[in-house]
Amino acid sequence: MEGQGEGASEQKLRLVSIVGPGGMGKTTLANAVYQKLQGKFGCTAFVSVSLQPNMKNILSSILRQVTSKIKDDEEDNDKNKRVRRQESQKHYGNTETWSEKEIIDKIRHALEGT
Repeated sequence: MEGQGEGASEQKLRLVSIVGPGGMGKTTLANAVYQKLQGKFGCTAFVSVSLQPNMKNILSSILRQVTSKIKDDEEDNDKNKRVRRQESQKHYGNTETWSEKEIIDKIRHALEGT
């Protein structure tokens, strides 16, 4: 992490796995936790992944979600960031012809500065 030392902010990544047979409510539980915690983050996305995931569909869903959520609270007074995200929404119509790398690059661009 950059700037380690006194006063450096500490970030911790936490991962929780939800496992079990189909029909047990794993996705419902994960979505409930997501709904409860999403307000604590500047940008969020929720995707459900099947046993045979279609990566382009998953990435496209993430792209749509991160470009559609513009957090307009008192802490986010950066109009340039909001304008950039609104403009990006206009350009991300049909992603079916895009490669996975292109979609990942667009996600990365949308997340810059968040």
